[in-house]
Amino acid sequence: QLFSAAQARCSAASAWASASGLNLPAAHSARSMPSLSARSTLSCSSLVTCIPDHLPACTICGVTGQHAYTANDLPTCEGAIQLAMEQTDFTLQGARCLVIGCGRIGALLARKLHALDALVTVSARSARDFARIEAAGLAALDTRRLAGHLDGFDLVFNTVPAPVLGASELAGLKPGCVVIDLASLPGGISPDVKLPPVCRVLHALSLPGRVAPLSAARAIHDTVCAVLQEEGVL
Repeated sequence: QLFSAAQARCSAASAWASASGLNLPAAHSARSMPSLSARSTLSCSSLVTCIPDHLPACTICGVTGQHAYTANDLPTCEGAIQLAMEQTDFTLQGARCLVIGCGRIGALLARKLHALDALVTVSARSARDFARIEAAGLAALDTRRLAGHLDGFDLVFNTVPAPVLGASELAGLKPGCVVIDLASLPGGISPDVKLPPVCRVLHALSLPGRVAPLSAARAIHDTVCAVLQEEGVL
């Protein structure tokens, strides 16, 4: 019912956007999405995934759009933890975990793993992120210099949608290490790399809809309604 309600409101948004001739910037993409005037309908998933990390450029997204994007980070992190527990024969307590990336999902996932008494390391690139990681009581690595530093981890969670794990990085993984790639395509593993037999790689895409469909639908529904109310469509 939530999806149906959101879809109906998206149809209203499509008509409004068509008249406005909007172009929406797509998250993690160098190009804008096609003008909405060329689309007969606007799916609720399209509306949410169009929300950029930096909001000021897009009127239709607004501040509430970023809230919904964040709301779906929670089931992503919970799904990643569920997958890690299902695919390993040890507890997360005491497990050495690396979270690659300190964005919304990376920071939230690191916090939840830490709450389960895992030994968490987070990789980042900026001095600001390094300070945040250390202030949270976690260890830090430089995402640009992971090679030679991965041999002690039991679990590796990647949240960076860029090839940060190449042959030199993967070669250092210890036997039995599980790599869970949460990043959108093309993911965090170099496409031309030959995976070492000592590790397992799990590509975990679209976790919110798989592990918590009701929560994911509610986040999309609430976002669509809030955006359309801001623009005076509803």
